[in-house]
Amino acid sequence: MIAGMGPEPVQIDLIDEVFVAAGLAEVSKAVHDPALWRALWPDLELSIFQDRDTAGLRFTVTGALVGTSEIWLEPWGDGVVAHVYLRVDATRRHQPTAARRLRRSAAKSLATRRSLHTKRQLNTLKDTLEAAREPGEPAAGYGLPVGSPAASRPPQP
Repeated sequence: MIAGMGPEPVQIDLIDEVFVAAGLAEVSKAVHDPALWRALWPDLELSIFQDRDTAGLRFTVTGALVGTSEIWLEPWGDGVVAHVYLRVDATRRHQPTAARRLRRSAAKSLATRRSLHTKRQLNTLKDTLEAAREPGEPAAGYGLPVGSPAASRPPQP
């Protein structure tokens, strides 16, 4: 760091994922519901810049953080892996698009809080979409038992 300069800019990269034993259409419908976005990031304003249909959504992010986000849906076995990406900088108070510098320790603390909150929300999504499924049973519409070698491989083209 150069003398006289403030803390270094530190970008926050959050990457998380959850397997949901449900059909792609059902998971996609949930991901396209703005209520999920508000649950994931209640203090952020998300604007869709790419609707990838059943593959998910990409957003620009403003508010407490500024940058981009993505929810990518990947069919896998008898369900879907929902991948969540958040690449952002903290913003200046009352300036939702102006990035500010953070000390590394502050950035790490912010990233940890965001990560734990995101994981809780993804698990809530999983629990909601799998509520009617008995433990160990395949997702609706699939005939393979969970844990079988074929169920643990991605669908073949």
